[in-house]
Amino acid sequence: GIFTDNAAMAFSRDGRQLAFATSQEACLWECESGQLRKSWKLPRGLQQGLCFDSLGRLLHFQWEKQAKERSGMCRVRDLSRDDYTNAMASFAPFDGWIFDSALSNDGRLIAVCGASLDQANINHILQVFEPTTGSLLCSLPMTRPFNWNGDALALDPSGSLLAHWDTKAARTLVYAMPSGTETQRHLTMVDALSPGGHWLAGQDRQNRSEEHTSELQ
Repeated sequence: GIFTDNAAMAFSRDGRQLAFATSQEACLWECESGQLRKSWKLPRGLQQGLCFDSLGRLLHFQWEKQAKERSGMCRVRDLSRDDYTNAMASFAPFDGWIFDSALSNDGRLIAVCGASLDQANINHILQVFEPTTGSLLCSLPMTRPFNWNGDALALDPSGSLLAHWDTKAARTLVYAMPSGTETQRHLTMVDALSPGGHWLAGQDRQNRSEEHTSELQ
């Protein structure tokens, strides 16, 4: 891929297959035999996302930007289709750079964080979309000034909660989906949420090498 962490993996809903994607390629394997079932060529992109949705489709998300373009496009493809190269949805939440994204396990929503250029200013944008249509579900407040580093997004396995690390507030903010209503705040920088958001796993900002779990109220 373009970067070492520019990759995504997802198990099929019956646990029998594993899909993997990185920039310009995706593959599907049988877990028991290790046999490669299928592979796909993809455009160059960042922020890979994969899921097997409730209809059994293998959905792929990435942000694509051509070298001469000012802004990129978020694109979602159904790799189960023969014409998978034709995106199901294309949308541009911002005209700057993408920082992080989170695709729900069931493919119901995708959260995207990036920069938008407003005249001479650079602003953060955090929005949630319905992946297969590109419809905007909610826009979430961004309290901190622009910074190239520090964003972290995580969805709980059900896709009902979205956690976002806010560097300025030094808090992880947890929102109900798809309403965007804030429900919780926590000092830990989020890496993962448990089902229902009862536990948060992440980095202790006073000791960045330490991973720990915290119970959310």
